[in-house]
Amino acid sequence: MGDDAAEVDVLVDDPRRCACAQGGVLVSIHRALLDGPALSAFAESVESVAPEGLVLLTIFRLDPRYPLTPSFDTAIPELVATLRRIERRFTAIAAVPEFGGVRRASLRVVSRAVWTLAQPRCEQAIFDRMTDAARWLGERAPDGPARDLATYFHLYRAADARLRARA
Repeated sequence: MGDDAAEVDVLVDDPRRCACAQGGVLVSIHRALLDGPALSAFAESVESVAPEGLVLLTIFRLDPRYPLTPSFDTAIPELVATLRRIERRFTAIAAVPEFGGVRRASLRVVSRAVWTLAQPRCEQAIFDRMTDAARWLGERAPDGPARDLATYFHLYRAADARLRARA
């Protein structure tokens, strides 16, 4: 795949997050956790453009400009409802936190709680490295570009570049 020449569909592009899609793959990078209007906007973007059979790679890159509030876990019911609303679009969802410590552990707990409560039909997993997540998703993706690791890295670089331009 010619990484530099390939077009991507930008679904979400704001200072807190960017989501890009191509060839059955959706990659999103989040500087802030999703809740409220941002969560609704993300779900609407996915519903408006995403056919069924996609794989989703979500990178959580929390930014000090958008701190976690002590009550961030109150968004769980909203996250569950949103996941139920959009999960039919995906065959698999992988998450990668780009941070460590207590925040990583908290994200894992909240993610597992949301997945347990929502009971999505698609497979889901959390990984420490994007390479592992992309490989896992590629094994679960339909034939085509979604099986090629280069697609994931191309979309990651596209989303990252858009976020850096807004820094």
